[in-house]
Amino acid sequence: MKEFKWRGVIIIIVTAVSLILLLPTFSSYLPSGVKKLLPKRQIKLGLDLKGGIHLIFNIDMDKAMESRINILAQEIKEKLAEEGITEEDIKSGQVLKVILPDASTQGIFRDVINSQFPDLEVISSGEGGDGKYSFELTLKETEKKILKERAASLALETIRNRIDQFGVTEPLIARQGESEIVVQLPGIKTDAEKEQAKRLIGRTALLEFKVVDDSLDLIAKLADKLPENIYLTYETIEDKSGARKSVSYLRSSSISKLQEFLNGKIPDGYQIFLGETFEKDTRVRSFRTYLIKKDTLLTGEMLTDARARFDRFPPYVGIKFNSAGADRFFQITKAHVGERLAIVLDDKVYSAPRIKEVISGGSAVIEGSFTDEEAKLLAIVLRSGALPAPLKMIGEISVGPTLGKDSIDKGLFASLVGGLAVIAFMLFYYSFSGIIASIALVLNVLIILAIMGALEGTLTLPGIAGIALTIGMAVDANVLIFERIKEELKVGKTPRAAVDAGFDKAFNTIFDSNLTTIVAALALFLFGSGPIKGFGITLTLGLIANIFTSVFVCKTIYDYLLQKRKIKTISI
Repeated sequence: MKEFKWRGVIIIIVTAVSLILLLPTFSSYLPSGVKKLLPKRQIKLGLDLKGGIHLIFNIDMDKAMESRINILAQEIKEKLAEEGITEEDIKSGQVLKVILPDASTQGIFRDVINSQFPDLEVISSGEGGDGKYSFELTLKETEKKILKERAASLALETIRNRIDQFGVTEPLIARQGESEIVVQLPGIKTDAEKEQAKRLIGRTALLEFKVVDDSLDLIAKLADKLPENIYLTYETIEDKSGARKSVSYLRSSSISKLQEFLNGKIPDGYQIFLGETFEKDTRVRSFRTYLIKKDTLLTGEMLTDARARFDRFPPYVGIKFNSAGADRFFQITKAHVGERLAIVLDDKVYSAPRIKEVISGGSAVIEGSFTDEEAKLLAIVLRSGALPAPLKMIGEISVGPTLGKDSIDKGLFASLVGGLAVIAFMLFYYSFSGIIASIALVLNVLIILAIMGALEGTLTLPGIAGIALTIGMAVDANVLIFERIKEELKVGKTPRAAVDAGFDKAFNTIFDSNLTTIVAALALFLFGSGPIKGFGITLTLGLIANIFTSVFVCKTIYDYLLQKRKIKTISI
C-alpha cells in the first residue's frame, strides 16, 4: 500500500503539472489575474495553422565565385607589388585575367600563384603581339565545391540571424537542394509585413568603402548629348587643399535610364554608383551619380556592431569595427585626407563625406534619407552580416489566417472523432477496463501537449496527425495488456494474480514496439525538415508518454481497485 500511495502521488503531480503547463496556451480564455500566475511558455502554431508566408530563394553561386575571385585579384596585385612587378591590368569575373608587362616576369608570377594561391589554377597563358604576357586563372573544382557549400551555409546562418532579430517566432529556415533556401514565417499577415520581411531576407548587405574621384571630370565629358530626363548638375566641394571647387554629376528620377545611359561609358579602374538626392524646393526624390575608384578599401566583414540612431533627423546608423578594421579605417583616412570616402551598400552610395582629418577609434556613421524603420532594418542586416551572394526569390506562397483556422478546426475534429471512436470501441469490447484505458488515453494527450508547451514547440498539421497516430498506438498497448489478463483469468488465476501476470508478460512487447517506433520518429525529427519534424516530435513525445500511461497509470488504477476497493471480479 505504501508503494501504491507513492505511485498515486506521482500520477497526481504529473497531471497537475501538465495542466499548469498547458494553461498558458489557452490563456486568452482566462482572467488576467490568473494569467500572471502561469508560466509564459506556450505552444506555437506553425505556418499551416497560423498563416504566414512560404518563400523560396535561390543563391547566385556565380556571383559568390565572382566575389571570391575579385578578392583574390586584389591580393595578387599586392603580392606582385611586393615582388617588384607592376601588372599591366587585372580583370576579374568568372575568370581572372592578369596581363604582365613582358614574358620575363612570368616565372615569378607562376611562383607567386603556386606558393600563395593554391586555390587557383592556370587555364591558359601566352604572349601577345605587343610583347606582353597574359594569364587566365580560375578556381579549382574542389575549391568551387567548397565555396558553394560555404556560401549556402553562410547564407542560411545570415538569414537565420536576421529573422531572429526581426522578431518572427518559430520560423523555418532550411536548405533545399544545392543552392535554394526555404523560409517559412508564421504570423506574417499584412502586405506591409511581407514586403518588409522579403527586403530584410534578400538584402545582400555588402558594405564597401571606396574613394570618390573628383579630379577626373568624366561626367562633364558625357554630358554632350544627354537623353531626356537626365540632367547635368554641379555641386561645390572642398579639395585636398581646402579650396572650394565645382564638381559635376548626372541626376535623374529614373535609375534605369541613368544605368542605360552610363552602360559602356565607364573607363577601366572606375565605377559609377548611384545615390539618392532630393530637390531643395520640391523635396522630390531623384538619383545622382558618383565616380568612384574601383578598389575596395574596406568591407563590412570587419564590422562588430551597427545600431540605428535617432538623436537627430533624419535617423542614421552608427557602425563599429573590430581592432583590425579600426586600424584599417585609420590608415584609409590617413592616406585620403581631403578626399571623399563613399559608403556603398549593395552598389548604392548612402553618403560620401569628405575626410577632414584622420579618424581613429574604429567608429563611423552611415547617413541617408532614412525613415525610422529603414534605419532599423539597415542596422539589422549590417549587424547580422552580409550575404555571401545575392538571393533571388523564385517562389512565394501566402497562407492566410482563415485557411490556418480551417486546418486547425478540421485537424482537431478528425482527432476528436478518431479518439471518440477508439474510446467507444474500448468500452464496447473491454467493458469497465475500457474506461481505464480511456483515462490513460486522455492523460497521454494531455502530457504530449504539456511538454510541447513547456518546450515552446510548434504545432503543425502533421503534428496533429502525429497526435492522432499516438492515440492508436496508446490503445494498442492496452489491448496487449488486456488480452494477456484474459488469458491468465482463463487458466484460473485470481484477478490480482491475473493483472500482475498480464502487465509483466506484456511489458517487454510494449516497450520493444514503442522503442522501435521512437527510433523511426526521432530520425524524422533529426533529419527531416518543416512538417516532417512536427510529425516526428509529436509522435516521439506521444510514444514516451504512452509507456507511462498504459503501464504505470493503468497498473496503479487496477491496484487501487483490487487492493483498496477489494473487488472480486474484473470487467474485461
